[in-house]
Formats: sequence, C-alpha cells, structure tokens
Amino acid sequence: MSTGQWTPAATVAAAIAVVVAVAVAGCGKPHPRPRYTAESTSKESKHVGVAEGAVSSKRVEQVCHPWLGTPYRYGGGSRAGIDCSALTQNLMGDLGANLPRTVRAQTAVGASVASSEIAPGDLVFFRLTSTKIDHVGVALDANRFVHASSSRGVVVDHLMDKYFSRRFAGARRVLEGESSR
Repeated sequence: MSTGQWTPAATVAAAIAVVVAVAVAGCGKPHPRPRYTAESTSKESKHVGVAEGAVSSKRVEQVCHPWLGTPYRYGGGSRAGIDCSALTQNLMGDLGANLPRTVRAQTAVGASVASSEIAPGDLVFFRLTSTKIDHVGVALDANRFVHASSSRGVVVDHLMDKYFSRRFAGARRVLEGESSR
C-alpha cells in the first residue's frame, strides 16, 4: 500500500482508533456514543447543478475521508474549520455536483428521496434545533452519513441512531443515476 491510499481494513482501523479519541456529543447536543473522525482542502462552487452518473459508496467514502476530523466552524469552509452546508458543498463538488452554500438552498436542489431509498451521495437533512431544517450531511450508504457536528467536527454517524432518526427531515438526490447499493 503506497502513502495516501486507504484500504478498507486501514480505513476501519483508523476509524476505530479515532472513535476511541472522540468526545461523546452530537451536533451541539449530548449524544449517547462516540463517532468516527480525520481532513482536506476547500473549494467554492458557484453554480447549482446535477452531476451525471451514479456514485459508489466507496467513492463517497474516498471523497469524505480527508475531511474527517476537521473542526466545526460556523460559516467556515476549509480544513481550518467548516460548517455542515460548506462540507456538503465541498463533498458534492468533488463528486461532480455544484451546490448552493446554505442548508436552506440545498433543500431545493435535486429530487426528493424516500428514506427507504437513500443511496450513497444523497443529501440527508435534519431539524436539530428548531422546526426549520437546519442541518445537512451526505449519505455514505443507506445507514451512515458524514456531517459537520458543531461539537465533534466532521464525523460519520448512523441515520437510525435515536438522536438523528427523530430529527430526520428528508433526503434529496443531486447525483443523477443514483441507485441503492
């Protein structure tokens, strides 16, 4: 294995090591268990658009991996600190879709997806602190998503965790050709 490449076993080993070091909390509120964490660069997207072609769970994980562990910063958009909508904008840009900057604007992009049909690369939305949708992440598969937690930075969590399942507000597909994997 050359430097910079991650095998599934190395990814799991790194995730386990990071889980041990991560503080237990969730998106600004106490969370029952620790999550995975790691880092990358920022890029700005100016035009809203839909990418062509399906994306695999492996590809989404490759794009997300460098961002894991990046600290949370409201309004941030780089490795120094990033918020949830800037993270999704950067990740989806790397996957070929240009997204607007805010959670609210991202809720209008792409097509609505039933929770039972969530696929890698889909945007997942939550109501964490109000009745308005105020948080977004990117699905890694039907059960896991990556997001910028205000208390833990960029981490992977499970959609079916009690905390997130109660606050789930919907999903949108912005990558054309997506299908469940």
